[in-house]
Amino acid sequence: MAKKKSLATLLKESSGKTSHADLYFVNKSNNKVILDIEIGDTGQSGISKIVLDGVTIQPEVIGSIRGQELGSNKSLDGKFLEVTTVITDVSKKTNLTSFDFNLTGGTEPFRFVMQRSVQKEGGSVGYKISIFFTT
Repeated sequence: MAKKKSLATLLKESSGKTSHADLYFVNKSNNKVILDIEIGDTGQSGISKIVLDGVTIQPEVIGSIRGQELGSNKSLDGKFLEVTTVITDVSKKTNLTSFDFNLTGGTEPFRFVMQRSVQKEGGSVGYKISIFFTT
């Protein structure tokens, strides 16, 4: 049986890396901020790590992420969110991978999509997004 590789190992072995940094505006309310990540393209597999202000809140989530509560608007103000995802091409139909990142609950919804093709069948791509929460 093959040994399960860590997210860090998969990221090092990936054929390409794509990253993005942005701001997400929150307010002083107790409204919850929710994270959703859609792993794609059709038939692709992914694993993600979610770190909020240096604390890992999800070490290895396999597949898409839906409804991950990050905290209230006021508790997130001034904090950093880092999401690292490795998407592996397991589809014979396409070598395209995509990372669809969504935040809701702040002052406005936020969506950012990244795409990258792997060099060969079975290859992986690393995605990283960094968000600073601010009022």
